[in-house]
Amino acid sequence: GSKRTRRLYERLADDVMAGLPLSKALAQHERIFGATYVATLSAGESSGALSKVLEQLADLLRAETNLQTKVRGMLAYPVLLTGVSSLVITGLVMFVLPQFARIFEQQGTPLPLLTRTLLAISSTCASTVWIWLPLLIAGVVGLFFWRGTDAGRSAIDRAKLDLPIIGGLLRRAYVARFCRLLGIMCQNGVPMLECLSILSRSIPNRLYVRMLGEVEDSVLNGGSVTEVLLGTRFIPGSAAEMLATGERTGTLGSVSMTLADHFDTEAE
Repeated sequence: GSKRTRRLYERLADDVMAGLPLSKALAQHERIFGATYVATLSAGESSGALSKVLEQLADLLRAETNLQTKVRGMLAYPVLLTGVSSLVITGLVMFVLPQFARIFEQQGTPLPLLTRTLLAISSTCASTVWIWLPLLIAGVVGLFFWRGTDAGRSAIDRAKLDLPIIGGLLRRAYVARFCRLLGIMCQNGVPMLECLSILSRSIPNRLYVRMLGEVEDSVLNGGSVTEVLLGTRFIPGSAAEMLATGERTGTLGSVSMTLADHFDTEAE
């Protein structure tokens, strides 16, 4: 990883030393740096505010990295606990409980109803493993391929937003990312249609991507940027109204940055 990174930086340095603008040098590696960084740096170079743009992008990257670290740390314990608990319960029901049942049978002690129920489930699972195990494997494989389809990705993205607690966190994180990227690009003179195109490639949820496509169509047809946002459930109504006010008063960039800070704080 470090050798590859060093080679990348050496290639960028060679391109810049050869007279190529930094944004064009980065554009050759857009898959690594992202369309947002390339377009914003290009606008920063044109306006002579490259240092300010780099600071804004560094703050954006720092904030997103901190949020991802917090989310992983928050989810690590429940995921580990759920996995270990599932293995322990499966082992008890499949292997330990039948041994105790034999002991009780030898002593002639009647088993409680709950124990008899668990033993029946264990016996059924053990005797029909040749049926449910292939079905389970086929289901997992089918889910993997379905997840790669447009309908599958849309359904999963919708399910993520509807999850309790996690869905609210994701909504706030997506809105914060949308507002921050929009604010950075607007403040640095990136054309609105290019902003929307970049935003649709920067938010990892197909429902938000679809919404941004509708916004882009609205702008192409002479409408406003916030016309669609005011009628969607993916952007809170109060935030959409503030963005609409910012668009009318020519302060869309600063309003977007203020909203981004607000939703970042809510997500945390």
